[in-house]
Amino acid sequence: MISKKIIIGLAGQRGSGKGTAANYLKIRYKAEVRAFSHVLGEILALLLRPGTRENLQDLATNLRRPFGQGVLVGPLKKFIKQSRAKIIVIDGLRMLKEVEMLRSFKDNLLIYVAAPAEIRFKRLKKSGGKAGKEGVDFKEFLRLDK
Repeated sequence: MISKKIIIGLAGQRGSGKGTAANYLKIRYKAEVRAFSHVLGEILALLLRPGTRENLQDLATNLRRPFGQGVLVGPLKKFIKQSRAKIIVIDGLRMLKEVEMLRSFKDNLLIYVAAPAEIRFKRLKKSGGKAGKEGVDFKEFLRLDK
């Protein structure tokens, strides 16, 4: 008998706490966590390229252009179907096709993780995100955030 799976999708802006929420679910409920960026990271590793944020974004853009917005959905859906975990967390849903994939599973939950811009800015600066690396000030952060 196949046991019931709960698929949780996390969405939200950079620095909102999606990763922290995913990690909590992993520790507290033994959830298995995957992200669309894992698929991209595996491709970059095969190409012997570093998994930088810029490379991940460029690869995603260049895959979506010829293959469509849902190009990363297939590999993640396959992972979900093959996983034996009872709770699976998909971190970082961004595209409508990704949400549609989540909704294709009977027991699903979409959670939008939010935090005020000031907190997200501080988190990204502390973690060495773009705001910290390039010396982006808060005003520029807000402009980029839109």
